[in-house]
Amino acid sequence: MHEKRIAGSVGMFDVIKGMGMAAIVFGHSFSVSPDLDAEINAGYVAGWLLSSQVANVLMPAFFIISGYGFRKRPLAACIRQQAALMLKPYLYAMAGVTALVFMTRLILFGSVRDALSATWSVTGGFLLALPQNMEIGGRTFYFCGALWFMIALFIAWMVLDLIMEKISEPYQLLAVVIVFVSGWLTGIGRITPYCVSQGMIAVLYLYIGYKCKKNKILLKRWTKKQWLCFSLSVLVGMCVTAFTGVRDSMADGIWSAGPISILLDACIAIWFLHVLLQLNRFSGRAWNGLAGIGRNSLYIFAIHSVEMHGIPWYLITEKMADAEILSYAIILVLRVLVIALGVMLVKHRVSGGKWKIRKKQTHFFH
Repeated sequence: MHEKRIAGSVGMFDVIKGMGMAAIVFGHSFSVSPDLDAEINAGYVAGWLLSSQVANVLMPAFFIISGYGFRKRPLAACIRQQAALMLKPYLYAMAGVTALVFMTRLILFGSVRDALSATWSVTGGFLLALPQNMEIGGRTFYFCGALWFMIALFIAWMVLDLIMEKISEPYQLLAVVIVFVSGWLTGIGRITPYCVSQGMIAVLYLYIGYKCKKNKILLKRWTKKQWLCFSLSVLVGMCVTAFTGVRDSMADGIWSAGPISILLDACIAIWFLHVLLQLNRFSGRAWNGLAGIGRNSLYIFAIHSVEMHGIPWYLITEKMADAEILSYAIILVLRVLVIALGVMLVKHRVSGGKWKIRKKQTHFFH
């Protein structure tokens, strides 16, 4: 079977990563969300609660996948590798956003001053690596798009490598717990530049991914007790979402039940990853397409963040205020076309460079 050929490498998550990337683009294109207080039928509520759990654990699952490829190495070597892998494309994306925002605002509104003002608001957010919009001195600086994940992953990778290098194994779990709880406390009621809070919390998910690989948790046949425990976590998560009416959001620093939600989302993510890995049994164009999206996740993350800020999609919704759903659908189609074209152009440009995807994958973005 397909999963046997790629078992033990990050490559076995390609289809899952593809599904996740598709969900991110879809979610950023459709901003309509149901109201739990509305009069809706039980099936609709159940479907929304299940989709909420997918939204809750999508980013934690991505960090767990990355942890599956974690390798302990000297800190200096680790910093060099991760900086080349994540910070370099981040800076390229920032340059692309700066240029695109300035050009589109200048062309659409014809004012150099307004174009410079809008460009500074976006570029400043990238320079601060903001996971959310932040107001500073009366000016709003915009978040850095989906690329907050890369900055948080960079921080988490460095911190976990430091823990593995400096702390003996019996105390490593305690150190991870202290770091992720500190990250949660740091992010309560405030926005932390450079995704400090998200990066500290991601240390937990990275560590869990590392342990999942070491103990083959995702590849083993689960016992009834394991199925019961992880399935209960999904049900508990749905109950917490129903009770609070709040979806967890790592990017926004929203955890409906604090550290409990952070741990609960980790359990749910493991459940989803274990279930979705069964998709590797299938083959065909659909699965190959999803796997291709997963393998190109680095390019998609970067290009999606560029077009999200650089192209004024809101003009479409303003022009089609009477057909809101249709406007979202048009944005989705156009966004997919822009991302696909961008991926092809970037891959063609860097096909001989360091970003070339390797056959053996040992990192989320390899």
